[in-house]
Amino acid sequence: MGVGLVDLPGDPRLSWPGAEDRGTVAPSGSPGGAGGAPLEAEVPEPGSEPGPDPVTAWAEPDRGDGAEPVDARGSGASADTGPAEEEYEYEDEDGEQRAEGEVGGAVDHPPAALPWDLVHAQMLADGLVTALAVRRMQRDHDRPFGAEVQPIRPEVAAVAAAAHLGADASGADLLDRALRVFPAGTRPNVIAARVLPDSVEFALSAPDHRPPRPFRADASGRRWSLPRDAELPPPRGRSPFPGLVSLGRDRAGWVLVDLLAAGGPIGIVGDRGATRLVASAIALELLFKRWSDDLRVVMVGFGLPLARLDPRLTCADRIDDVIEQVVRRGVDNHHALTAGRPDEVVPQFLVLAEPPPQPAYELLRHLVGQHVRAPIAVLVVGRNRHDRWTFELDAGGVLRCRPLNLVVGAQALSADTVGAVAELLRAEAGAVLHDPATQVPVPPDLPRHVHPEPEVVVRLFGRTPQLHGPHGPLDADPVSIEIVAFLALRGATTREELAAAVFPSGVPAADLETALKTVAQVLLGTPSGEAGVLEYPDGTLALTDDVQLDWHLFVALCVAGRVDQALEMLNSVASPAPGGREPEHRYGWLTGLPISRTMPGYLADVAHAVVAHRLAQGRPDLAIVAASAGLRVLPFSQVLRDDLDAAVRAMRPEHLVAGSGPAS
Repeated sequence: MGVGLVDLPGDPRLSWPGAEDRGTVAPSGSPGGAGGAPLEAEVPEPGSEPGPDPVTAWAEPDRGDGAEPVDARGSGASADTGPAEEEYEYEDEDGEQRAEGEVGGAVDHPPAALPWDLVHAQMLADGLVTALAVRRMQRDHDRPFGAEVQPIRPEVAAVAAAAHLGADASGADLLDRALRVFPAGTRPNVIAARVLPDSVEFALSAPDHRPPRPFRADASGRRWSLPRDAELPPPRGRSPFPGLVSLGRDRAGWVLVDLLAAGGPIGIVGDRGATRLVASAIALELLFKRWSDDLRVVMVGFGLPLARLDPRLTCADRIDDVIEQVVRRGVDNHHALTAGRPDEVVPQFLVLAEPPPQPAYELLRHLVGQHVRAPIAVLVVGRNRHDRWTFELDAGGVLRCRPLNLVVGAQALSADTVGAVAELLRAEAGAVLHDPATQVPVPPDLPRHVHPEPEVVVRLFGRTPQLHGPHGPLDADPVSIEIVAFLALRGATTREELAAAVFPSGVPAADLETALKTVAQVLLGTPSGEAGVLEYPDGTLALTDDVQLDWHLFVALCVAGRVDQALEMLNSVASPAPGGREPEHRYGWLTGLPISRTMPGYLADVAHAVVAHRLAQGRPDLAIVAASAGLRVLPFSQVLRDDLDAAVRAMRPEHLVAGSGPAS
C-alpha cells in the first residue's frame, strides 16, 4: 500500500550527520600589539550604497567624561553616580567584608563544534528546546537560596546551541495543532505527514475527499494539506497521533510516519551501527516531541546513558527485564480500548537494538495486533519475516519503506550526541545546595569591567533582547543585537568565535564584515558617538565601555552595595514569554556561558536577601517591591513567591500610606 507522500528521491546530504560542508570565516589579522581601534561604520552619502571598504581608523577614542568604571574584576570602586541609597554590605563566610565591585575573573571556553546530526533533526530539536525550558522553569521553582546550577562542558553546550539552531518551532506548533483539531470520533486515517516550508501535508491510508476546513484534499483524496498561515485553535485534549515521528527528509520537506499505524512490528535493516543511530533518534523524538503527551518509551540494548532521564523512559539491557511490564500495560490498554475508555490508554513504544528471542517477538507481535491502531509499537534493529513494515537503510544514509513508498535522507543521532543530550538534560534538572548555611548571594564572574552609566545597554532581561540608548530602544536588527550581546558576554573575542556563535551555519567573511559595520552604524547613533566595537591588531574584537549588558550592570550594582538601584532596573522588564524559549534559531550559544547559568539564581538570591532585610526593618511595602521585581524575571521562583506572600501578610495600614519611599 503506497501513500504517495514522496515525490522525489531523498537527498541524504540534507540530514545524514557530517555529510554537508559548512562555510568558514577566514582568519583575520595576526597576533600583534595590544592597542584597540574603533571598528568604523560606513556612513553612505545620500543615495549611495555602502561599499566594501576596509576599516582604516585606528585611534582609540578618549572617553573624556572622567567617569570611573565599576570594575567587576576587582580593580576599582564604583563612581558615585545617582542619589545616595542604603548600602548592603554582604560579608564573606569568614566574616571579612568584600570590597565594592570585587568579582572573580571569568573562565570560559571556546564554543565546541556543533553536532549537525541534531541540527538536522528539526522536530526532535524543537522538542528538546521545549524540554529544556520546562526543566529550567521547574529548577527555578524548586531552587533554594544559595543553590548552584552545575556547569556544563563545551560539548554539552554545543548540543543546546544545535537544538536552538535546528528547531522548527513554527512547523512543530502547526503540526501539533493540526493533529489535535479533529473532533472526537472523526480522526482521519493519517499514516504519515510532511512538514514543508509553506504548509503541512497529511497522507491517508484510504481516500477521503471531504477534509474539515481549513484542510484541502488533492484529487486522490489521500493527501490533505494545510498552509502554515492557517488559523487553528491552540492545542487541546490528547494527541490522537502520539506515534507520528520523523524518519528524515526528502527534497520537499520533513517526513514523519505514525508507527502505531503499522499494526505489527517494524524492522530497520542495514549496517548495524548506522541503524542503531536511526533508532536512537526515533526513540528520543518519541519522548520529547510536542504531541507525545503521556506515552512511554522502552529502549532495550542501547546501553544506559539515557537511564533515569525521564519517568516516561525505561532503559534495559535485555527484553526479559521489561517484557512483564510491557505485557501488563498492553493488557490494560486493550481492556480500556474495548471498554470504551480511551482516556485511560497509555501508548508505549519499544525500540530494540537487536531482534529479541523468538518467543518474546511473538508475544510482542500478538500485543501489537490486538487492536486497530493498537497503543503499542515495536521497532527492531534487524529483520524478521513477520515484520509489518521494514525500513531499509543504505550505505549513503537513504532510508526506504517500500510499503509506504517512502524514500528519505534518514534522521540519525550519533552516540556522542545522545550522551551529550542526556548530560544536558540532567544538568538542567536541578540546582545543588553545597552549603545550607549560605547567607550571602554569590555574584557571577564577569568577563569585563562595568561602567555604571553606559550610553548603550544590551537588555537580556525579559521577553525580547534589545539595545537601549539614552532616549529609548535603538533601531537595531536582531543579528546586530545578538552580535553586541555576544561581545558583551564574552568580552574580547575573535571573529571566528563570533561567527561560530552567531552564524553557526557558516558565513562568508565579507558578510561578517558587513554585519560588524552595521553594528558600528547602530552604535554610532548615540549622542557621544563614542560607543562602538574595538578591533585590535591581532583581529580581536571587543566593545567600548560605553556599551554594557544589563546582567553585568545588575551584578556590579549589587556588589557595590546599590541593590535597590539594581532591582529598580527590573521594573521596566517585560516578563519572559511562556516556556522561556530564546528567539527561534538565535542565542543557542547562551546556554554555554557560565553567567547564563548562574545569573538567574543570583538574581533570586539578591531579591530574597532584600526582602528579608526589609521585613527585618519593618518595611513589608519595600519587601513587596523587591519580591515583585525578582518575579518579573523569574516568575516561577517559589522562594520569591513565598517572600511576596510573607510581605503581603506583614502589611499594615500605615504601610499603605508610606508607599515605597526610602526606609526610615
